[in-house]
Amino acid sequence: MTDAPAQGTGTWVVLPTYDEAENLPGIAAAILEILPAATLLVVDDSSPDGTGELAEQLSAGQPRIKVRHRPARRASAAPTSTAFGSRSTAAPPR
Repeated sequence: MTDAPAQGTGTWVVLPTYDEAENLPGIAAAILEILPAATLLVVDDSSPDGTGELAEQLSAGQPRIKVRHRPARRASAAPTSTAFGSRSTAAPPR
């Protein structure tokens, strides 16, 4: 088995989140394990439970995790639109 690349080779998984701090570490680990060449983009919708901050911590230790923060919770499709650059007010993923 080879080591996964630092960043995925083209496949991105968009994970919209809201109040998922309890679930995020397990979900992120499972996605990265199942798709070893993918990049995970977490789009947090201003979760009050610290999901966005946790996503930042996870990304600091895993270069295949990128994070976008939305300034306020909106419609359920809005995080996905933000991920693809439509109607985005968030900074680009780092």
